[in-house]
Amino acid sequence: MITVFVHSTLSTCMSSMAALLYPFEWQHTFITVLPSMLIDVVDAPTPYIVGILASMKELLDDHCLTEVLQKLGDLDF
Repeated sequence: MITVFVHSTLSTCMSSMAALLYPFEWQHTFITVLPSMLIDVVDAPTPYIVGILASMKELLDDHCLTEVLQKLGDLDF
């Protein structure tokens, strides 16, 4: 999961991450910028790559990812 402050930077980072997988292709859920109304997607039991704006980080407190996020830290751009 990547968290940044600017929408365009997040989109660029997510697209770059997908390009780094070449020659492979990500076959699971890939969301460049997760809308706040779909925040429950982070509880999905499947693999995913999701970009989340820093302004939405407090919404993650109610989800099981808080422990993971504390261990990984933040990528702030």
